[in-house]
Amino acid sequence: MKKFLSCLILIFSFIVCSSVGVFATAVPEQPDNYNDYEVYSMLEEFITANPSRTGGTVGENEAAGWLCDKLEEMGYNKESGQLETQEITDYFYTGNSNEKSFNVIATKKSSATDAKTVVVGAHYDNATGFAGGQGAADNGGGVAVLLTLAKKLVNADLPYDVKFTFFGAEEYGMLGSQYFVSQMSDVQRDRILLMINIDTITHGDNLYVWGEDIDTPQADYFVNKSNGKVIKTPANKRSIMQNLLGFRPYYNTAHASDSTAFLSEGIPVAFFFSGNLSSGQFGYVENDGRNDVIHSPNDSLNYLKEQFGMHFIENMESVLNTIYDGLTDTGAFIGAVENARSYIIPEFWLNGRYASLFVVGFIAIIGILAYFYYGKLRKRAILGTPDVKSEKIFIKPDDDDVFTYRD
Repeated sequence: MKKFLSCLILIFSFIVCSSVGVFATAVPEQPDNYNDYEVYSMLEEFITANPSRTGGTVGENEAAGWLCDKLEEMGYNKESGQLETQEITDYFYTGNSNEKSFNVIATKKSSATDAKTVVVGAHYDNATGFAGGQGAADNGGGVAVLLTLAKKLVNADLPYDVKFTFFGAEEYGMLGSQYFVSQMSDVQRDRILLMINIDTITHGDNLYVWGEDIDTPQADYFVNKSNGKVIKTPANKRSIMQNLLGFRPYYNTAHASDSTAFLSEGIPVAFFFSGNLSSGQFGYVENDGRNDVIHSPNDSLNYLKEQFGMHFIENMESVLNTIYDGLTDTGAFIGAVENARSYIIPEFWLNGRYASLFVVGFIAIIGILAYFYYGKLRKRAILGTPDVKSEKIFIKPDDDDVFTYRD
């Protein structure tokens, strides 16, 4: 009896503890001091100063000013042409003519003559206006990495210019990156070695780098530089048909960020993001079985700390170090990306109109084959077996419709 009561008490205790979450979720590992990590300090400073950055609003405009001030502190200045703001005109419209959005661009110029360019970008606006939250994950983490990278490279001697570009109005349809690309001449576009994009890197199960829907040398290069902390997207990226008249006739999450504007103009990219593309669920998920941060009230610094602890710090550190090591190993970097354009899938296969024609043609062929097969089935039903026939009525037999007729 005592054993029975003890078992009941244990079962009851387990149920009670589970109901209050004691056993539901393991407490994530926490750092001794978050501010030991410069990239975290950058994130905290940016988010605290600019919690609401909806595209086109005063909050986003103030964030652009804050970024300019921060970059000037690092040594990028407007007088020398190293720092500029680019108003997104003709693209940005939400119905309020007073709304404006800006790209913020800091350029680390090379001493080499006729130097080519690497663009490293992250969008700084957030989804507060329609989803709440602070945008700590989307995309405060990307901004923090980009700022820290700009600081680390300010005195570096590189054989290429590096443009640290903070895009506005990404949440309105990647407007900042589209405008940035539209303002370049063909010569300037041709001189870009690679566009590196950093978006939502903090809290996913895996850190990915994506260059195209096939293997690319730039993705391989950064995977090797990361020592396994960053991986390539799996072959099955859970693509879905979404917009046959858009950039590509299908969609996966790697198309949903600022690198798409560059790739659509023939500029090779390396897109860093986190998530789980091997989940049992269809499509992209942040964590296996869980989508609870991006575009939600949970997208806050406190939620990242409470739910992910060291994980989101390690993700930011991994992306920062991978890009830094990749760019400063200049010979290896140029060797990896100099032919990256040849790996971009030809436009023919990406044009949604061609995809539409292919789908219509495929359906037409299936329909024609089905029609003739149906006729064949009708003929067989009427003719019966080839050697014995009991009916005298049949329709236009082919040469192979041979049978013996018996009264």
